Amino acid sequence: MKIKLLAVLTALNLMFGMAAHADDLAVGNETSGEIKIDNSGKRPELPERPERPDEDDQKPETERPEKAPKPEKPERPEKPEHHGKSAEVKEIVTEFRAKVAELHSERKDLVKQIKDATVEERAKLREDLESNREALSKLKEQFRDDVKSLKDTLKDHSGKVDAEARAEAKTEARGGKSRN
Repeated sequence: MKIKLLAVLTALNLMFGMAAHADDLAVGNETSGEIKIDNSGKRPELPERPERPDEDDQKPETERPEKAPKPEKPERPEKPEHHGKSAEVKEIVTEFRAKVAELHSERKDLVKQIKDATVEERAKLREDLESNREALSKLKEQFRDDVKSLKDTLKDHSGKVDAEARAEAKTEARGGKSRN
């Protein structure tokens, strides 16, 4: 499909390009860039360029209005340090990652031991692997619960912030006066 489109565009370009070239020749414009030679074999003389009276081999300086100075950028306020809930989330995540990494390294060690173990030792190591998987699943559930409880406390906090904002808006509407 793309090749056909390209072929059609090329054909149209060639057709219209030739038509434009033919129009130029019919009108007598020599804009095609070709130098026509008379039958005598001599090139036609080029007309001399008329000189401008103000031309002194220098370009005249034009007066340009001065650019308006750019407004100064206002100073940005410093970013507040995030303490509180975000720090708790980071702490929960780092603890979770550390415990998961520890359980994965234990699992790798158990798999290496199974390869060289006897039949009786393999049964014991498989039980250890199963307990490792259970510990990992419990850890994941605990992580989900911790994140969920933290999320719920954030929702409670957003309600308090909204209430404070409404109260502040009411005092602003009264002209900054409160009943207290």
